[in-house]
Amino acid sequence: KSTRFNKMKNSLNNRCVSTSQLEVHHKDRGLTEKEGLNDLSNAEVLCESCHDKVAQRLDHPVGNPEFSDEIKAAALKRASNRCECTRKDCH
Repeated sequence: KSTRFNKMKNSLNNRCVSTSQLEVHHKDRGLTEKEGLNDLSNAEVLCESCHDKVAQRLDHPVGNPEFSDEIKAAALKRASNRCECTRKDCH
C-alpha cells in the first residue's frame, strides 16, 4: 500500500471519536482576517475536551472573532460531526 494511504489510515485511527460538545477551533490564531483567520481552511472541529487541551498548550491570547454560522456548519459537515483531533497526547 502507498505511503499516502498509510498516513491517512494512521491519521484516522488516531482520531478522537467524540461526537458531542463539538466546537470549531482556529488552527492558526495568528492569521489576520485578510489571511483567512475565519475561513473554512483555518477551522478545525474539536470536542470540548480536546479543545481545552489544545488551548492550554497554546500561548495565544483569547479573543479571536468567532467563525460565522455558515463556516461552523461547513466545518461540522466536513468533519462528519466528529472531533477532528489526531493529537496523540489529547484523547
